Amino acid sequence: MSSEGLNHGQNDEVEHHYIRGDVWFDDGNVVLVAEGHSFRVHRGMLIRKSLVFADMFAMAHPRDDGLVEGCPIIPLFDTSKWDVAHMLSAFYDPERYFDTGVRISFDIVSSMLRMGHKYQIASIKDHAIRRLRLHLPPRLQDFSESACDGGPGEKSAIDFRSRHAIAVISLARRFELYDLLPLSFYFCSRLNPQQLAGGYTDEEGIHWSLSDEDRTRCLVGRDTIRGQCTNLYSFVFEGAVSPECSKVGKCRAELVASRTVTFIQLLPRDVRALDDCKWLREEFQLCEDCLEHFESLHFEERKRNWDTLAVTFDLVDVVEWPPVPVLTP
Repeated sequence: MSSEGLNHGQNDEVEHHYIRGDVWFDDGNVVLVAEGHSFRVHRGMLIRKSLVFADMFAMAHPRDDGLVEGCPIIPLFDTSKWDVAHMLSAFYDPERYFDTGVRISFDIVSSMLRMGHKYQIASIKDHAIRRLRLHLPPRLQDFSESACDGGPGEKSAIDFRSRHAIAVISLARRFELYDLLPLSFYFCSRLNPQQLAGGYTDEEGIHWSLSDEDRTRCLVGRDTIRGQCTNLYSFVFEGAVSPECSKVGKCRAELVASRTVTFIQLLPRDVRALDDCKWLREEFQLCEDCLEHFESLHFEERKRNWDTLAVTFDLVDVVEWPPVPVLTP
């Protein structure tokens, strides 16, 4: 049972001065209080959604004192007003929170996972995990580099930035969601030294940072990723056209002419060893046979990078990667 419980004042409602929260129903019959903010909601809703609240109400015997507008008070001492607001909003506005077609902020997903666990709200916790796995999927074909750092990401269910991977690593370890670790470390490998060393503070004021061990994993893994990126573009430097090339002279000249552009524009950019090869047709004027040949080589290299993520970030003792598909009857 949670440490929170029913709390009542000293027979006088006017002694309670709380800031009214965004979730407030005039017909509510209980008031949650967190960090000086009050939320008037329905006892039945709390009991139906949360095992912790159901247990709390089953054991408590409220008296007729210490009320706010006639409603008993439940103080949530170690829970932020921000987390409470999102928990309640998920109860009363499920379309916004549970429709994966609607992208929501990473901080909201983090809150849903933590609150779902703390108050034993399976629907909220499970949905947060679903969103995380949609964004950090176990299969390469479901992964999109563009879904990070504000990109369009067709299947993106979260407004995700690379720094959020720091928080995901912490959450994955805390809630045993180890399949989220390889991609989280991959995104962390993009961060600059200041971000890796200092972490970041989210909208709620929670500071997320990596342990010394995990920071070392990122730094060592980044060197490997950079080598993998070079391999993705090796065909440019090798200058070998497709065996079926119908325009050998033209395509070879295009590869030679593109070496400087590739070295200056593509290699120094963010670490993207899992990037797809849409850029190939945009950057190079090659015959169709060469394009298809290099796309095939790129995919093989990309898949190799994906399959070795756990090795790259020293996670082979933590997670099986790639995960073995779960067969459903």
